[in-house]
Amino acid sequence: GDVALTNSYLQDCFATLKPLMREFIDNSLLLRTWVTLLLPKTEDGDNLGVQLQCNTINTCDDYMVDVKRLYHYINGYYSERAKLISKFDKYGSKAHECVQ
Repeated sequence: GDVALTNSYLQDCFATLKPLMREFIDNSLLLRTWVTLLLPKTEDGDNLGVQLQCNTINTCDDYMVDVKRLYHYINGYYSERAKLISKFDKYGSKAHECVQ
């Protein structure tokens, strides 16, 4: 069959984004671990510092979930594209007739 052309703009964007996303996730895990290790025991009295550290941990978790979701979306894009190309190869002539 014919070779399916790729969207070079998307391919360039994904090639740029994926390493940055992996680096962001790694750095977020490092920050989260560091803040967790520095977390003192909660005691009676002023716990503002502990609360700020917990908020930092929660924020890291939230951003990591979002970035991981985007990372998996990019990988899913390629999987879905491959499925569509496979179907087009299988039913290509019939699909082409339906479009016209």
